Amino acid sequence: AVVSTQSTGKGPEWFQMDSDKNTWVYVSGLPLTMTETEFLELVGKYGIVAEHPETEKKKFKMYTDGEGNFKGDAKVCYFRKESIAIAIQMLNGVKLGNGNTKVKVEEAKFELKGEFDPKLKPKKRSNNKKKKKNRQENLLDWRERAGGEELKEKHAKIVILHHCFDPKEFLEDACQITEIRDDIKEECEKLGP
Repeated sequence: AVVSTQSTGKGPEWFQMDSDKNTWVYVSGLPLTMTETEFLELVGKYGIVAEHPETEKKKFKMYTDGEGNFKGDAKVCYFRKESIAIAIQMLNGVKLGNGNTKVKVEEAKFELKGEFDPKLKPKKRSNNKKKKKNRQENLLDWRERAGGEELKEKHAKIVILHHCFDPKEFLEDACQITEIRDDIKEECEKLGP
């Protein structure tokens, strides 16, 4: 939920989160025995889970009933918007646990339930938020840091090649690892540095 005080002059009021900035995913149909660690491991396969800028804890919530038992639904905040589409594509409809239910994954929607109370709005954060956000951005930076090789271009792309070789071949002749690596490198360099 986001609270705004900008340019209205009315004081804080509720407004909907912009879909382009929403990186939260709602997941339902999870096994009732799932732990926080298992949930983070599951959703972490599809993108980096964002951290709270002040506490540096992962941003997620597993919903529980009045007795503290997990209800089978949760939400998680990814660091990048693109992770939402990946999570929906790869996890939606998958059967987990005993296989009785299918997992449902969708972009989280934030709606006002009840009356808006501006007294409950989050307190202003310090300028450290910007530093911590930069630290999170650096998690996605593939360039070398210090010493060693020259910095790679920031916009260089990573390409994953599938079915180029059979790992069983290496059991017969370990030298083939080097040969195949060099062949792939040579072919890729024809397309660019």
